[in-house]
Amino acid sequence: MREASCLVIQELIVKVATGNTEKFENHVGNILSCLLECFKDMSWPVRDSACISCAHVFRLFKDSISDQLSKEQMEAFYLLFEDHLSDNIQSVRINAAFAVGMLYNAGI
Repeated sequence: MREASCLVIQELIVKVATGNTEKFENHVGNILSCLLECFKDMSWPVRDSACISCAHVFRLFKDSISDQLSKEQMEAFYLLFEDHLSDNIQSVRINAAFAVGMLYNAGI
């Protein structure tokens, strides 16, 4: 269920919020709080889905992220992205690298 929830958030951001960001602006903090918990999950498929979903949210809402998250939450995300680059599961490392690339291209 947690993995599916992350995938639903990703689909919502990629397919619905793109072009309609103003309708989602007030919910970004809550979305990222949920994804942050999933990003710390013991199950690697959940962490993997949360990683990619977070990158999509960060990319789309890059201008309002700093208003919605505390400095500590931002640090937590950066540390989790970094940790996932050295995960023992290959797909987690690959998707973390993809996510970090998305963040870099977005200027985050």
